[in-house]
Amino acid sequence: MDKDKQNRANIIKELSPYMTLGLDFAITVGLFSLLGYWLDNKFETNHLWVLSLSLFGIIVAFYKFFKVVLKKKNDSPKIK
Repeated sequence: MDKDKQNRANIIKELSPYMTLGLDFAITVGLFSLLGYWLDNKFETNHLWVLSLSLFGIIVAFYKFFKVVLKKKNDSPKIK
């Protein structure tokens, strides 16, 4: 029974960096989009800021995504 709990704990520990990737992606894009929306209203521009900052948010989110995935890939043990 303890071995089963230890295996589950190890699985959760290995998957934890990946479990929040979707939420991190959505929050990053959402915050940049909201900032763009606020700037569009403040400067009375026609979707200029929301589009450009949304695109920037997507780029930042993908950068963070690949940073986590590639780091985890390099840290994983090699199977021979």
